Amino acid sequence: MIIALFAGLLLLVTGCASVISKNVLKQAELNVTVPMVQADPKAYTGRKVVWGGLIISTENLEDKTLIEVFQTRLDSTQSPTREPLANGGRFIVSIEGYADPLIYREKKGITAAGVIAGIETKKIGKMAYAYPVVKPIELHLFDMSEEAMYPLPPYYQYPMYQPYYWPYYPWWYRPYPPYY
Repeated sequence: MIIALFAGLLLLVTGCASVISKNVLKQAELNVTVPMVQADPKAYTGRKVVWGGLIISTENLEDKTLIEVFQTRLDSTQSPTREPLANGGRFIVSIEGYADPLIYREKKGITAAGVIAGIETKKIGKMAYAYPVVKPIELHLFDMSEEAMYPLPPYYQYPMYQPYYWPYYPWWYRPYPPYY
C-alpha cells in the first residue's frame, strides 16, 4: 500500500515537470509575444523568451540553420499544442551550425527557450513579414502526429483485441493467422 502511494505521488510530481530547465524559466519572460516584438524590436532584443509551435520549414545556410516556426499555445510543461495563439505569429529559431532537416522537419513541434536576437524580414508569398529571431539556449522537439498524440489503447492493438477477444476464446486460440 505504501509503495503504491509513493509511486502515485512520484508520478504526480514528475508528470507536471517542464521540458525547460527551472533556471531558464526563471529568467524568461513568458508574457512576451511575437506581435509585441514585431511592433518594437529594439525594446525586446536581448530578452529571454520561451516560445513554441509547429515547424514550417528548415533552411541550412553556410554557418547556421534557420527554423521557421508557427507559434502555438504551450501547455503547463511548455510543450506545444495544436491550438494557435490569437495574438501569435511566426518566428525563426537560429541554430549555429548544421541542423538536419530530416530531424527538424515540417509539422514537428518545437519549444525554444532563448534570447531574442532581432528581426529578420522574409517573404510569405508576396508579402514581407518581420520574423523575430530567437537564439536558443534550450531546444526540444516533439512528434505532433495524430498517432503520437492520440495513441490507440493497448486493447485495440493486434494480435488480440483483449476486451472483446478474451472471454470467448482461450488465450492460446486464434481464429486467424498472425499478420507479421
